[in-house]
Amino acid sequence: MAVLQLKDQETQSAVGRRFVFGAVLAGALAVALGLVALLGYGLATSRERGEAQDEARPQGKLAPQFEMPLYQGAEFLGSDRLVMAHQLGHPVVVNFWFPSCPPCRIEMPDLERAWQRYQSRGVIMIGVTSLATDTEQDVRQFLKEFDITYPVGPDTTGEIVVDFGVTLFPSTYFITADQVIARKRLGILSYEELEGYIEELLP
Repeated sequence: MAVLQLKDQETQSAVGRRFVFGAVLAGALAVALGLVALLGYGLATSRERGEAQDEARPQGKLAPQFEMPLYQGAEFLGSDRLVMAHQLGHPVVVNFWFPSCPPCRIEMPDLERAWQRYQSRGVIMIGVTSLATDTEQDVRQFLKEFDITYPVGPDTTGEIVVDFGVTLFPSTYFITADQVIARKRLGILSYEELEGYIEELLP
């Protein structure tokens, strides 16, 4: 009996350690995403002060291929799943964000405004949201709050973020009609910047 009790105690202890480790890991991930979002806010603030931005212009790098389910935008794309390969021939803007990211909230109305202006010219706007710190309900409430209509879907595994090399939220990629990354922008975008970068993609 004493042996059985000892084994039960060891089992409970092991389960407890795994639970604590999982909780710590989840907490660390949430903190990391929060810091990344705050860095994006800091970049936006530095832009307002006229300081240089961290902005990369990859030369000839093909955009990663991905698929994801959609929260919305199925009526525009003709499918409830977005397939990047199917957007060949269209300039594409891919924005990475998540609902509890403060700088993401700041730029979202301008992304929708740009979508309303450029969708008739063949530009595809795509929102890719991380679910690491937020729920699907959080995403849907966010989209409703800001009246977002362009295609938005979740990166359920984190693979899309990794494949694109996202290190900051928000991050926005401007992709040519032949699916080459023309510009990668870190942090908040103003409408005027969005307008200028999208115009670069158009013939």
